[in-house]
Amino acid sequence: SDSGSNESGDNYVGWSWKAGTTTGIAGSPDITPSSYSFNQTSGFSIIAYTGNGTAGDTIPHGLGVAPTFIMVKRLDAVGSWVCYHSKIDSASPEDYYILLESTAARVDSAGGWNDTAPSSTLITLGSDTNIDTATYIAYCFADIQGYSYAGSYVGNLKDGADGPFVYTGFRPAFIMIKDIDGTPNWTIRDNNRDPFNPTFNYIYPNLNNAG
Repeated sequence: SDSGSNESGDNYVGWSWKAGTTTGIAGSPDITPSSYSFNQTSGFSIIAYTGNGTAGDTIPHGLGVAPTFIMVKRLDAVGSWVCYHSKIDSASPEDYYILLESTAARVDSAGGWNDTAPSSTLITLGSDTNIDTATYIAYCFADIQGYSYAGSYVGNLKDGADGPFVYTGFRPAFIMIKDIDGTPNWTIRDNNRDPFNPTFNYIYPNLNNAG
């Protein structure tokens, strides 16, 4: 009955990723997850854990390859959505994070990932993602050919061009975009609200505006 998911007469959109494997996660982490579910075929995992306050400690992600996009959210208190993206910096993406609930540009801080790139088994946590006794949920994505892709591009609207072309290898059903150098909103577009190009309907995950 909540207005965020089932208000009478309102229209909603939802995006779903299936994990499902709940045993046998690999790695030797410093923090054992309280629960987890992962799917290496679709490159997606959900990891619940409790922080221990030690920057540089690790959790497993279950994907078998290094994730290219990670979202971490504190559950027991107010806390930002801290996001990692493998293309957020061309040299050292692990030095940065960006906040899903904010329009702020990327932040150069060890607070997200302790300036350590994720490995094929583990995610290294910083002070902002590993507060002592705090509970967290992490959503992890890996690139899967023909299915999912974390990419980047340089805008060219000022040149009057049609826009940059980003090759994904498939027709995306869901796209989320953020200007990492500036302060515009995040935007989400999908093929259910806009089944044909060009797409016009978008929503902002950092705002509660209608789409």
